[in-house]
Amino acid sequence: MNSAAAPLTKLILRLIGDKPGLSDRDITNEIFGKQIHPSQVNQTCRQLEAAGRLVRKVRTDGRIGNYGIDIAAAVRAITSTSRSGVAI
Repeated sequence: MNSAAAPLTKLILRLIGDKPGLSDRDITNEIFGKQIHPSQVNQTCRQLEAAGRLVRKVRTDGRIGNYGIDIAAAVRAITSTSRSGVAI
């Protein structure tokens, strides 16, 4: 990730820390407004996922949500508990 993307990276991580599960479109709307295409946010979120800094999962509405690593770990623990009765 280049240094020009660093401010966007910080904004995205802060935003999904406050509002886990936001889609790329939701993040774009919050940061840039509805008139901007979400491609820059999408690219940055994919880079963050590749770097292990966030997790992208399909939400119940079919859109991809972005989750911070701590939130993703908590969701996995809850999912594991609901399936087996014991958190793994």
